[in-house]
Amino acid sequence: MKKIIIITIFISLVTTLCAKTFIREYNYRAGEADSKLTARAIALEQVKRLLLEEIGVYISTSFENETIEVGEEVKELTSQEIEVISAGITETKILEEDWTGDNYYIKAEIDVDEDDVLDRLNDVVQDQERAKELEESRKRADEALVQIEELNKKLSALEQENEALKQEQDELETHKEILAEDKVKEKEYEIQLGQSKIDQKKRELHEQYVAENNKLAAEYWFQQGISAKEKGNFDKAIEDLQKAMDYNTDDPRIYAGLGMLHGMRKEFDQSINYYTKALELRPKDARTMVGLAIVYDEQGDPIKAKEMILEALQLQPNYVNGLLSLANIHNKLGNYEQAREILVKLIKAKPRLAVAYLQLSGVMKYLNEPEKAYINLQKAAELGNKKAKFLLKEVNKQKKK
Repeated sequence: MKKIIIITIFISLVTTLCAKTFIREYNYRAGEADSKLTARAIALEQVKRLLLEEIGVYISTSFENETIEVGEEVKELTSQEIEVISAGITETKILEEDWTGDNYYIKAEIDVDEDDVLDRLNDVVQDQERAKELEESRKRADEALVQIEELNKKLSALEQENEALKQEQDELETHKEILAEDKVKEKEYEIQLGQSKIDQKKRELHEQYVAENNKLAAEYWFQQGISAKEKGNFDKAIEDLQKAMDYNTDDPRIYAGLGMLHGMRKEFDQSINYYTKALELRPKDARTMVGLAIVYDEQGDPIKAKEMILEALQLQPNYVNGLLSLANIHNKLGNYEQAREILVKLIKAKPRLAVAYLQLSGVMKYLNEPEKAYINLQKAAELGNKKAKFLLKEVNKQKKK
């Protein structure tokens, strides 16, 4: 059966102060291998891509028209790069969906708050590991879609072979009486063998189709989980990542994500179990090691945490979160000069990394250098760090008293 994709597009921009709602529809005409679940996964991925593409164009156009102020690194992002990152910082909401047996209709929306999205874009730009994670997720989804398309072509070709074989069977039945018995048996065996091969190949292709579709669904829920985590909705993030795990039980990113989320909820035993599983699946992963180290630190074992972070930094010396975490532990242990040295070097390499200025502000306070502490706090606030903005207001209030 030839696969037909029908796209119905419209966009609704509901404007508040700096928020917009993007709405899209998508109709997916199912192929021979599709079930309701596989058709839904493809329709959902495609409608989300339409939404993210529109968001990428909208935000990049705002940069060009200078209708919003952003840092240079964010401003240099292409619409496609914004599209990829937005998958992990926005949430797709399903408004309507319907399955007729051969067509899956879906309507979805994404709400975009400009200020919030720009803050998150800046955060991701400053954290190369997070950016790579989102790029990897998009790449996996791209590959799954390519494979699904290729498998549909192969299944269509098999269907044509099957039809040709049926015609041969019909012709044999028509001429059976005038053919020699041994010739009839030979042809019947040939047709049966051909049918058996087609049926076996179909089963194999169907299994591959389901596997690729599962990959696609896993990436969708993984991205939804990341987005929910970014918005502080940890319960939903855990729920989404568990759904991703239903489709892919061997993905270290999912286990590491669950480890981080349970750590944020102070559920340390669960967090350690998930991080440990992630490292079993992908040993010596610096990001996962630092995540696990943070849990050890939260449990009250900064020495064990420091050792693991140092091991991670041997594998990846410029890992930003590793350096920030190491500076934080040095600060806790009273090694203020070491913490300052790490943060100063990091700021030199990443001059727009707001959280580094915020941490350095705290270190300078412990070193009894209040002016430098204030300057770094100001810089962190200027770069958009919300905690720094709040602290700066409090400091300024105290100065006025």
